[in-house]
Amino acid sequence: MGLSVLSVRGLSTLLGVVEVTLATLIAIKPISPKLSVLGSFGAIAMFFTTLTFMFTTPGVWQKDYGFPALSASPGQFLIKDVVLLAAAIWTAGDALRAAVQSFPPPDHGGCLAAHAAVRKRSSSSRSPSKARRYT
Repeated sequence: MGLSVLSVRGLSTLLGVVEVTLATLIAIKPISPKLSVLGSFGAIAMFFTTLTFMFTTPGVWQKDYGFPALSASPGQFLIKDVVLLAAAIWTAGDALRAAVQSFPPPDHGGCLAAHAAVRKRSSSSRSPSKARRYT
């Protein structure tokens, strides 16, 4: 008898807590887009990992009907993760867009404003005849 770290029930409970936590992080995008990005990327990792079970778990494909036929028990249960993965990718893009827009524009230490002021001063100080020659 081997020593297991988590029982099946314990692992199921842990996965459920992780799923609810990630869903909560995704849902708080209006409050904190950065945390929503974290939740979306966590969901992408989780659903991608779950989708790998389709290729490693025995009994997912029905051999009698050919490759694309999924079995009822593990196969059709796992296929939902394709849609959930797509939704997580979409929410990641949406949260990233919101997070980038929440940053204030960079000041650059006033460099751009100073450069524009110098250009304005130098163009107004030229005489009209010199200005025509340089254009």
